[in-house]
Amino acid sequence: MLHVMNRLDDRGHGPIARWSEDAASRAEASAEFAKHQAWGYTMYDISPAVTPGEEIGRKLDAFDAEATEILAVPRIVGG
Repeated sequence: MLHVMNRLDDRGHGPIARWSEDAASRAEASAEFAKHQAWGYTMYDISPAVTPGEEIGRKLDAFDAEATEILAVPRIVGG
């Protein structure tokens, strides 16, 4: 199964990482996750619900390789 991490920015959203079951692609996606967190992005698991009542859009504090889709949302700055 292919998993994807998208970044929300001024152009909409687009992929920044893709991973599958292999360790190398998971490590690359995990590094991308950490890099975006360090830049101030908040990460959310926006995978489709599998069971009724399942939480959608849960905030991630650590990379979850089982998530089918992660969205990186930038810090909102007013002004």
